[in-house]
Amino acid sequence: MFKTIGYSALLAMTEAIKLEAGLETLYGLNDFSAYKSTTGEHTTIQNSAGSDKWTDTIFPPAASSLGGVTGDSAAGSNGSSSASVSWKRLSEIYPADKLKLFANREVYSTAQQGQLGDCYFIASMIAFDSRPGALEDLFVDTNISPKGAYTIKFNVGGKDAYVTVDDYVPVIDKSVKDENGQWHSGLHPVYADSRIYGEIWPMIMEKAWAKLIGTYANIEGGNNWWVMTHLTNDPTERIIIRGQGYTGTNASGVALWSKLKAFSDKEYLMFVGSDSQTYVTGHAWAILEFREVTIEGTPTKLVMMRNPWKGKAAWNGAYSEGTSEWTKLNAAVEGGVKLEDGKFWISYADFIVQFSRIYIGYSHESRTSGGAEKVEYRPSVDLSGSVK
Repeated sequence: MFKTIGYSALLAMTEAIKLEAGLETLYGLNDFSAYKSTTGEHTTIQNSAGSDKWTDTIFPPAASSLGGVTGDSAAGSNGSSSASVSWKRLSEIYPADKLKLFANREVYSTAQQGQLGDCYFIASMIAFDSRPGALEDLFVDTNISPKGAYTIKFNVGGKDAYVTVDDYVPVIDKSVKDENGQWHSGLHPVYADSRIYGEIWPMIMEKAWAKLIGTYANIEGGNNWWVMTHLTNDPTERIIIRGQGYTGTNASGVALWSKLKAFSDKEYLMFVGSDSQTYVTGHAWAILEFREVTIEGTPTKLVMMRNPWKGKAAWNGAYSEGTSEWTKLNAAVEGGVKLEDGKFWISYADFIVQFSRIYIGYSHESRTSGGAEKVEYRPSVDLSGSVK
């Protein structure tokens, strides 16, 4: 089903095209040195003679690829400077029996943000990864590469853009705990990583995005809609919440809930950003589900979200884990509520008070039901409210 494109939508599309062109000029996205229009480079590298691993000379393991990284201001962490960061191949960090591009695919949303201010990108990956098969479809090959080279398909200006990166990533000396509670010391990724030890797709995706945009520093601060556009070429929209008079019970708030719940049921990709009135300023979260649950006989509107920060749900209000509301929710849901790191529930009433804007990626066909509605225009968006 397609929605009719109107005059206002045509204007919105025109503005979006202008914005996209400006961003591509700003970050050099019209420079084909960063990407190719076919998978030819990937095939050439993988079929090259010899056992030596490939090293990317366009985006090398050097300070020039880092840029002036500042870190995640929302989390209060400082980005490691080029002086404190070294580079190491992922294939040399993790033992061969642990190293996998994609690990247990029954467990989704495994990406975690590191000491880089790209929460908007990691939140986008989390939402994308909640659709079985969506991330795998972006990779030309989902196996571990003997050449240490991986190719991801992005979209630039409505056309396929294949970005190939090597498996060198920025590292620092630190101990990390795996999913079984075992600690591992030594050099480990300082930016994105996975909750599953040895799973490397988050590091590869983040590096490919950094190469596309120019440097790791260039991807600090941004908006989810831009990521979604370059992953899917689908229309995106921003809905302003703050200052619009929404509550959890008034007519406009109920109408908004109905709209968002319908989007959730169709498995559109959704995210929220924060402002100075949110419990965390300058941050982004993935929305995983809008759900109405009957709790002690009362229909209750809830939102499940995921914070890209490692091991932190951050929200400590009603329906957060351990609260009395949580206990009642846990009893109301068949089988109880099980949350992985960073996931949390929040009431819809608190949701529309806490968050300032929602980003929606339309016409992203569900990998499970294929029920997404097709929309043939891209609503207007802008760069205001850029988050780290």
